[in-house]
Amino acid sequence: MSATGESPFGPPGRVDPANVRTGSERGATLIEVMVALAILALVGAMAYPNMDRGFAQMQFRRATEQLSADLRSARGLALTSGRAVAVALNGDGQGYDPGTGAVRRAVDGVRFSGSARVVFFADGSTTGGIIAVAGTRGSRRAEVMVDPATGAVGLRGL
Repeated sequence: MSATGESPFGPPGRVDPANVRTGSERGATLIEVMVALAILALVGAMAYPNMDRGFAQMQFRRATEQLSADLRSARGLALTSGRAVAVALNGDGQGYDPGTGAVRRAVDGVRFSGSARVVFFADGSTTGGIIAVAGTRGSRRAEVMVDPATGAVGLRGL
């Protein structure tokens, strides 16, 4: 309120004709909304294949790292329990037993092959082996290797 008691926006109840919008100026038209939605759909359609490919790569990487961690855990279990622990691939290539008796299934789009069974012994020795991890949605391939001399687990191609 000013010193005279009037609002800085003018007297109450009065509308300044300069600020009144006509029907075509009130908001976005239907055509403008449709164009904006079409542009949004186009951008989404271009981004989706890249997101799908990125998701498949993330699943591949996670499966490879999980296999590597399970092999290391089996080695540790053999050393601490004083008994041999075997990590065995399923015959279908879609999973493996990490040495606990349970089956760890591969996510869709990932397959395991190679050494069907890697055994870690209580004295720290191992049969060694190479397990290949392949992505079925592309040409991704990595290998998880167990050194037969040291029992060390390593990754190649990730």
